[in-house]
Amino acid sequence: VRVDGSPSAYLALLSKLTANSARLGTAVPRVWQATSAGTGTGAILITTASPSMAAMEESQNKMEADLEAQKLLREIEATGRKVVARLIVRDRTPR
Repeated sequence: VRVDGSPSAYLALLSKLTANSARLGTAVPRVWQATSAGTGTGAILITTASPSMAAMEESQNKMEADLEAQKLLREIEATGRKVVARLIVRDRTPR
């Protein structure tokens, strides 16, 4: 994501969203911020891990049905956050 407004306000709201996700039993997001990435310095990456596409869809449905989550998401949008990419990835780390 790119935050055109206040990254601090955005990150503070993410901690509330993480707590809400834990309450709902949905995938809890991890938050990463690039600290040494040239022009990407400061970029924020949000990741969640789900064991299956069905579990990911179930988490999404719970979040969409939860009034508190929807309120938090509206507040997050108000920080100037811009989603620049949505990815579904598979871990291919050699074991």
